[in-house]
Amino acid sequence: MFASERNCVVAVHATQLQAELAAHQLRYRGIPMSSLSLVGRPAAPRVRTGSDDSGRFESRLERELCGSGLFLVPGVGALLVGGPLVAAMMRSLESPSSRGTREALHSGLGALGVPAANLRSYEELLKTGYFMVIAHGTARMCMTAKAVLDRDGPPESRLHSM
Repeated sequence: MFASERNCVVAVHATQLQAELAAHQLRYRGIPMSSLSLVGRPAAPRVRTGSDDSGRFESRLERELCGSGLFLVPGVGALLVGGPLVAAMMRSLESPSSRGTREALHSGLGALGVPAANLRSYEELLKTGYFMVIAHGTARMCMTAKAVLDRDGPPESRLHSM
């Protein structure tokens, strides 16, 4: 990853729907889906009826993100991960020195530009059921993403530059 791309903005959302809506707002405002990751604990399985199309939104978002996966992280639980964070976590897991999925989560977030000092607090938020939207890329793109998220999203998003 290029040094100019070691910037990211992280927004924490209370629900999966809020996180998905934020991702769609970012895409609508010109942030490429290839620069977006979503992570959070999966919702309880639901029974779908013939007239229920509420799952369509999620599957469309999954197709638009660059990869998705389910990871079991000790101390956190099951996490649904989508976007470049999946590849970053897989690289960490495939390393001979890998110590498991918890380290892979930290390593993946770090690869996207999240400083080590923030990893524990983000892990704790995921553990308690929050969802994160992470946009990574150039400083300019991340500043645009932060402006969109602050206007349309949660009360606060954090911009990290390395």
